[in-house]
Amino acid sequence: TTYYRAVLTGTSTTATSNVFTVTVTQPTIPTFNAVAAICSGATLSALPTSSNNSITGTWSPALNNTTTTNYTFTPNTGVCASTQSLTIVVNPVASITGSTIINVNSTSQLSASITGGTWSSSNTSVATVSSSGLVTSIANGTSAITYTDNNGCVNTVGITVNQ
Repeated sequence: TTYYRAVLTGTSTTATSNVFTVTVTQPTIPTFNAVAAICSGATLSALPTSSNNSITGTWSPALNNTTTTNYTFTPNTGVCASTQSLTIVVNPVASITGSTIINVNSTSQLSASITGGTWSSSNTSVATVSSSGLVTSIANGTSAITYTDNNGCVNTVGITVNQ
């Protein structure tokens, strides 16, 4: 609490002085739960318009599920609260390159734009894939080859094996 003294001046003979109290309240800081990182293109739920400590307001900019973005919460007018920021990390999805049409009993080297992930095949009776992305064809047909990076982001390509 801070005390101020106001002294009225002027030509009036009724000028008086008063002591009054001004109480300054610190704005409340809105609190929010962290939002887990997502993979680019994944569904991003709307941010809450009410904080964990019941402060209402709006977020800007608009949600973006393709790039990491810092969002700012602005409390509604008349609410004694400060703005708050929240960053949502958006991890890229690896692109996969390499030949996706191969002949039986041959190989194709696939590569991912993000290293350190794992490869898998949906149909190992048609094609298998090694930990380095080397696809080995076994029989005529199709198989989905999936690459999962260390952030859990997934990309899949279809492999067609011809006679």
